[in-house]
Amino acid sequence: MKNPRDHALTLLHLADRDRRAFLALKNDVHWNVDPHTICFHAQQGVEKAIKAVLISRNLEFGRTHDLNKLFYQIEKLSLNFPVKLAELSKLNPYAVTVRYDDQDVDTITLHEAEKILTTILEWAEATIRTVDS
Repeated sequence: MKNPRDHALTLLHLADRDRRAFLALKNDVHWNVDPHTICFHAQQGVEKAIKAVLISRNLEFGRTHDLNKLFYQIEKLSLNFPVKLAELSKLNPYAVTVRYDDQDVDTITLHEAEKILTTILEWAEATIRTVDS
């Protein structure tokens, strides 16, 4: 099993991979990819970034895709989380609901999703770096 720092860095790498997939799909005018599929990658990147921070602080979170639950775990650490729960919650349906149920869920624009994803990835990277300091 990886040590917490290495595991956290692996998750950050995977979160960045989701960010790159999000951007590639969002900006590709030829494929006309459904926004739900694009937002799935934003949700996944955010989820992995938050989990990376939790792992770096040795905090258990169980098996979940629920960003709200992860937010409350971050709150326990008294870290300065850069996104409000109401904004973060807008990505939740893209983890499971939209992938397995053909519901028309439009809770967030691609621009908003990109802003949340970028903000949380930058925060996670900076927060994990402070563990090493």
